Amino acid sequence: MLRRFELGQTGLHPVKLFHHDRKTPFEGEYFVLAFGEAKDTFVPEESPKVRKIPFTKKDLWGPKHSDNEYGLAFEERVMQGADLWMEKKLRHVFFLSDRLVEALNAEKLTKPLKPYRCRVVSNLN
Repeated sequence: MLRRFELGQTGLHPVKLFHHDRKTPFEGEYFVLAFGEAKDTFVPEESPKVRKIPFTKKDLWGPKHSDNEYGLAFEERVMQGADLWMEKKLRHVFFLSDRLVEALNAEKLTKPLKPYRCRVVSNLN
């Protein structure tokens, strides 16, 4: 299903999975998702539910809680390009476009991901 979306530098790599005996393969196709797409659109000063990651030389942030509904803000250009990405200034999270979330919802695949909505802010200058 992910092949229908713009993944940018992110790749899907086929893998074989085996049962505990390490000889009997699981039926079906399996893939590893290798994140390669990164955007730089996060706006920390408009994001009340983040914390600065201490002891780093870089400007890095992370979510404060698992409940971040509308707590993270991004520049408008976030809506351009890849449908699946990571943000350069955020750690431990990945992001999905609205259209990808809708497709995952239709397949009943979003529950384990526990996605939450983010905000898009404009006129930052």
